[in-house]
Amino acid sequence: MLVKRYSKSTSLMGILIHILLVCCVKGLTLFRGYLSFLEESLVEASIASLSALHGFGVGGLVAIATATGNTFFQSRTTYDINALLLTFLLSLARYVALAGFLGIIVDTPEKVGRVALWTYLALVIVNLFLASIMGNPDYFINFYLPRASVEFLAAALLSLNFVFVYSLFARALEGKPGENRSLRV
Repeated sequence: MLVKRYSKSTSLMGILIHILLVCCVKGLTLFRGYLSFLEESLVEASIASLSALHGFGVGGLVAIATATGNTFFQSRTTYDINALLLTFLLSLARYVALAGFLGIIVDTPEKVGRVALWTYLALVIVNLFLASIMGNPDYFINFYLPRASVEFLAAALLSLNFVFVYSLFARALEGKPGENRSLRV
């Protein structure tokens, strides 16, 4: 079975790919204009997929690294400590809650539709919770949710792709000592 819950020892390649993805997406700002929603969608889908495959421990570690990367890439333009702290805490809360939902609730990632469904629902719930803390929930429901639903839907669909990619790497790293660890499909 290709997609399943893997041990945390096989998550190294997925973590490295995620860090490379965050550096490319956030550092190079590849997507502008109409495709700007893909920046955050790629990062959220990658966190959701790693959490679904390896559990909350790996997802939480990746979420902390991603929030730190967001703060680092924003600190090149902003020197206000309050803005940096707000960026770090908001992205940390968002990513850790997303990793928690997917790492704990999706206990059977072989049912791939659950990963996409819980990615979408987790993003809506987390953003509603953050909107109730940060400001007006009515603004979130009437304006932000319809506008950001494209980002949430893209993250849910991209998480399906990342689940297969990360499970290929985890399966390649999984195996018995002395066994050939080439990709077995």
